[in-house]
Amino acid sequence: MNRIYNWADEEGEQYVFCLSSLAGTGKTTVARSVARWYYTKQRLGASFFFSRGGGDVGRAGRFVTSIAVQLARSVSSVRRHVNNALVQRPEIVSQSLRDQRQYLVLESLLKLESPSIFVLVIDDLDECEGSNDTQLIVQLLAMSGSLQNVRLRVFLTSRPEVPIQYGLGQVPDVERRDFLLHKMSPTIIDHDIQLFLEYQLGMIGKEDFKNSAGRAQKSSKAWFEAQVGCSFGLQQRAASLTKASTQTTGCTCLPTAAIVTSQLVLNNTSINCT
Repeated sequence: MNRIYNWADEEGEQYVFCLSSLAGTGKTTVARSVARWYYTKQRLGASFFFSRGGGDVGRAGRFVTSIAVQLARSVSSVRRHVNNALVQRPEIVSQSLRDQRQYLVLESLLKLESPSIFVLVIDDLDECEGSNDTQLIVQLLAMSGSLQNVRLRVFLTSRPEVPIQYGLGQVPDVERRDFLLHKMSPTIIDHDIQLFLEYQLGMIGKEDFKNSAGRAQKSSKAWFEAQVGCSFGLQQRAASLTKASTQTTGCTCLPTAAIVTSQLVLNNTSINCT
């Protein structure tokens, strides 16, 4: 994660970071973490998480318009330019992805007067239906390097499939950074697993402590009530024994067993409710 954050924050020429890996290796988790991190820093321009068979998020048709809408919501100055583009070209939403990106995104960003820094997060590009669309999206993202006043960082995750790798191959190496997640060092993987387990077990321990504290509080109350009840019962029993002893012998002394048991209860040393 630090490697990704350092790339996004630095002023280098590599504006595209491609995280490639096999299925089930945590690409989406990483993408969500990156999006959340820069959202809290108010530097997340937009994000799009592809999902095959998920309707609009499984196709490229809503990709550019979704990016434009999110940029307009995130940056007030971009909102004005996007609105103007829609007024001037109301048919743009039904035109090609290339035209949408040119007029809705690129020109809106080019019109920004003050220098700005944004991060785009695109997850699971391989889930986009249609290999031609995936290549086109990569080509469109590659055009981000032409921006002047805006430093746009594109974080992209995907399986290492041929159409996407071919599209990324059109981006010069000096403008792209690749990372193969499934080829990480076993030492790093073991360290990450250790951190994960320590965190999860720590959370379980905290939860158990809260539950134990609650049970202890309830048990303490029940213990006090039991003490009071038994003490009262012993006092009543002692009183009856004293009365019986007085009637028989004329002595007002409390029998030894009753005295000892009563003192133990009152001193919280022992309890005998039998």
